[in-house]
Amino acid sequence: MNASDKLVSRINPDVHLLVLLVLFHVFVSIFMPREGHYLDMPTWPLWIDYMQKHGIRHVYDMHTHPTPGEEPGFIYGPVYMYLLYFYGKWQGSIEVIRQTIYQFKSVVLIFDLVGIWYAMRFLQHKDSRPFYALFLLFNAGLLYDTLGWAQCDSIITTLMLIGVYYGLRGQLALSGICVLVAMLVKPQPIIFFPAFGLLWLPF
Repeated sequence: MNASDKLVSRINPDVHLLVLLVLFHVFVSIFMPREGHYLDMPTWPLWIDYMQKHGIRHVYDMHTHPTPGEEPGFIYGPVYMYLLYFYGKWQGSIEVIRQTIYQFKSVVLIFDLVGIWYAMRFLQHKDSRPFYALFLLFNAGLLYDTLGWAQCDSIITTLMLIGVYYGLRGQLALSGICVLVAMLVKPQPIIFFPAFGLLWLPF
């Protein structure tokens, strides 16, 4: 084994994986597509503006089913509310938010990448994790929902995957927290409660 082989062998493959995911996020954020769902993306600045003007806790005072001329109702859980709120704080004025709202997809993309990280935890051989992660990173079907359609489903998916990961290891507190946080994004994860009950039952 020469010196270069020894250097490579000393580097944890998980470090390679982490660097790969971070570089992917930076690259995609720089060249982030500006398109998205034609109703959702214009609505996000309105929600952020409402929270900035009336206070974050009043976002649920908005009309659930708006009529023309009314504010669009906020129909997500508080976790998504805080993500939008702090994104708006980071961007500043509502004019800047409207111009850069497509970059909110970079926030959601973080959850996609965390999901890939945990998916690779299921591979026993660490050395193969960075290689197989490439199949997920460049899978158009996996990332289209976030990057193309501008949806937040990967937040729920990642939290539920992490819940499974810790549930299989008997760490029920962490598993339950992940499920609870997923519920505070959208109510859809409730359909997985029976499956998690079976997962937790042996412990």
